[in-house]
Amino acid sequence: MFIRGVAAAVWGSQQLSWIALTGSLWAAIETSPGWAATGLPPERGLERITSGAHDEMEPQWSPDGTRLSYGAGTQGDQNVFVFDLRSGEEIQATKGLGFVHATTWGPQGDRIAYVTTQDTDDGIQSHIYIVHLETHDVEQVTFEPCIDGSPSWSPDGKTMAFPSRRSGVFNLWVQPLDGSRAPMMVTEHAETDHGPEWSPDGKSIAFHSDHGETASIWVLDLESDTLTRITDDGGNDQYPDWSPDGRLLVFDSDRSGNHDIWIQRIGDDAPLRVTRDDASDFRPSWSPDGKRIAFSSDRAGTVDVWVVDAPDLSSVEAR
Repeated sequence: MFIRGVAAAVWGSQQLSWIALTGSLWAAIETSPGWAATGLPPERGLERITSGAHDEMEPQWSPDGTRLSYGAGTQGDQNVFVFDLRSGEEIQATKGLGFVHATTWGPQGDRIAYVTTQDTDDGIQSHIYIVHLETHDVEQVTFEPCIDGSPSWSPDGKTMAFPSRRSGVFNLWVQPLDGSRAPMMVTEHAETDHGPEWSPDGKSIAFHSDHGETASIWVLDLESDTLTRITDDGGNDQYPDWSPDGRLLVFDSDRSGNHDIWIQRIGDDAPLRVTRDDASDFRPSWSPDGKRIAFSSDRAGTVDVWVVDAPDLSSVEAR
């Protein structure tokens, strides 16, 4: 095995060495306990998951943490795929779709919701669908002649949250999957609200919004109907996802000059930068065990799915 380069850093009382291997896999080797940096900390446990000829976008973890879903293909010929991390097998879950993005898993791990876009006689529309992984049967969730986006499945499996332009601009809506009531708009702003993600306890929804000149991360408390702004940096902070314990949010941001992955503790104003590549890293998803973060990146030329270790914010200072 040819070793391209070796470097080392100290984070707190712990020394780390990391080796850049040929290809796309980076490995971090821990040599003593605890960590903080003399330079930039490494992207620990960085691993390229997919390496197809076409873009693989916006990964999402399955509830049991063994699989990743994403949209993949060429423009006009994209579908939902599932990658099994245990076997390395990629399965195509849908067929014949044009443009696919923003998958989300049902809590039982047997269904995936996604958005697909069609060019209709009334213009471009996008709707939310659900595919059953065992049978590949597909059911349509939203029907309004408009653009619906980025669904998020509630933890109890009963409701879908999504952004929609059915009010004229993107606001957040929630819709019971049993059809017991009509979709309800839960944010009402002149600016774009997008990228909703349910909190693990189902009581809040995190999202990004263009309230101001740039996008910031917000949290909507569904019980009190109150909004809390989480980030206010001046950069574009987008597509939050919750840690399994509900105390942290991971998101992508261009505050460093290009899109990287960042983590912020709820109620704190000091985010931690997780990825540090010159390429664009975006649309993160936190693993159910809290140990890893999946994201899309074009650092290898095409957009692929990557995974990196989630840092421990209890012992790390923000940089």
